[in-house]
Amino acid sequence: MKKVLFFLIFVLCLGLVGAVEYQEYSVSIDSSLDFVDLDPGMFEVNRALHFESSLDDAFVLEPYESSSTHVAGESSQVVTSEIWLYTPIDAGLLVDGTELSPQKWGAVFYKDSNEEVELFGHVDLLSKGNYVFSLNHGEMYDVETIPGPGFNILGFDLNEEVQMFWGLMYDNGMYDSLGYLFATEEVNEIIFNYVEEVGATSEDVVTDSGIVLKNPGLYGANDQVVFSVPDQMVMKSAPVEEVGLFDMYRAASEEVQSWTWLWVLLFCVACIVFGYALGLVVRKVNGKKVKRKVKKRKKKKVKRRKK
Repeated sequence: MKKVLFFLIFVLCLGLVGAVEYQEYSVSIDSSLDFVDLDPGMFEVNRALHFESSLDDAFVLEPYESSSTHVAGESSQVVTSEIWLYTPIDAGLLVDGTELSPQKWGAVFYKDSNEEVELFGHVDLLSKGNYVFSLNHGEMYDVETIPGPGFNILGFDLNEEVQMFWGLMYDNGMYDSLGYLFATEEVNEIIFNYVEEVGATSEDVVTDSGIVLKNPGLYGANDQVVFSVPDQMVMKSAPVEEVGLFDMYRAASEEVQSWTWLWVLLFCVACIVFGYALGLVVRKVNGKKVKRKVKKRKKKKVKRRKK
């Protein structure tokens, strides 16, 4: 009994240490911004990629150093809950109209603590591996550029596991859709580990490190990407329908983000402890009764000897 009790307590402690929490992020086309309000020298635009999450520090922007791949802006680290990525209508232009050929520049904007949208800097979108920003949830997940198959589509690489491709209105134009076609799910608009095309998949897909892509086909039809990241590395997984018991738990915990199963386990441990304690009490009481009976028997034997 003691061994079972200690084992359950040990499992409970492991669960408390190893419980995985997920944070949801989304990417979509935002047509509500007008950057002319930020700076009269900027283009009047109404289409930009919008990255958002519910946490105030969901994204981290590390300062860019001016080079062939970046144009510096902010000089210190920024944390935020929303980021916009806008690419000017022509190649080689910064958002204020400055020409720096031949790159295709992306202007990175963020929402500050005063709910104002600010320019952070620029990144070249045509070459692979250029740092854009990081997702901040326990682990840091970098988002970098990855070239698309043509000049009218550009990509982003999430943690070297998820590649998403966004279409432009025309060659070197502004962002317009997820994939080539507007409001249509396409199998190659999201790629898993550089190989598996999952853009039209109608179920959640889980990466090796535990990133959960939410129903790519459903969200892709609305030009959205929705995914959740764990606060720590978890075991390698597969599409949800093919996973085992542990992965099913992880998927469930990602949905509800709760420790319900820990409370259930704790309740079981409490019941066992209570049962064990009750057993000790019963044994003690029964032991006293047995002792009384033995004493009575001894007294009877003594009386018989006297006779």
